[in-house]
Amino acid sequence: MMKEKLVDEINLFICPSVIIDDNGINVFDSFALEEIENSMQFKLVNTKEFDNDVLHKYTLLSSPGI
Repeated sequence: MMKEKLVDEINLFICPSVIIDDNGINVFDSFALEEIENSMQFKLVNTKEFDNDVLHKYTLLSSPGI
């Protein structure tokens, strides 16, 4: 979806745990960033803490071609 520029928001959940799974899906797989000037730019708009975990919400600022 990022490659097709269909994303306008990212919710990034961070928890201090490690899960090893060779079959896991990499959300950025096949989304090669070649130049920072051509990257999608996001702005942090909200942060929430849940015990030892953190949720960051980002909204799209700009994206080449949009």
